[in-house]
Amino acid sequence: MLQEAIYDFKKNGPLILPDLIDNAGAEEMAVYDDYAIIPYSVLMPCSISDVLDMFDHRPELVTLYHYVPSDATNFGHQCCAYSNPATGQMFKLNVMTNGTGLVDTLNVTVYESLELMSSDILQDLTLHQARGRFVMKRDEAEIANDFS
Repeated sequence: MLQEAIYDFKKNGPLILPDLIDNAGAEEMAVYDDYAIIPYSVLMPCSISDVLDMFDHRPELVTLYHYVPSDATNFGHQCCAYSNPATGQMFKLNVMTNGTGLVDTLNVTVYESLELMSSDILQDLTLHQARGRFVMKRDEAEIANDFS
């Protein structure tokens, strides 16, 4: 089932976010028992605000957060989105700005089950709460509602 989810993402990901996801930019995938992580090189690096706009314009995506570790630098700003469970797809997208303040890599986590996906999304949110600040974040109740 995981291999099918990976195949579906590789087929549909470039259609959902053509400016970010190109299978030619896929790097070596790490496959685990019930999820896989696919790193992508973004062929045309862009700002994190451009990425957030792309997320917002796709109804099949739910933006989880926009996180800033420090206002003193453009490095390390992060955002995350996940596939709306109603679509039947199970993936999460994580991006982070590089030293020039641009997004040049994208990590995609593809899941085998909605239970693991929802748990990982909540853990991702929790891990970022310890430091820095959220420009925006989805409320845990809204996340729970997405998966109910």
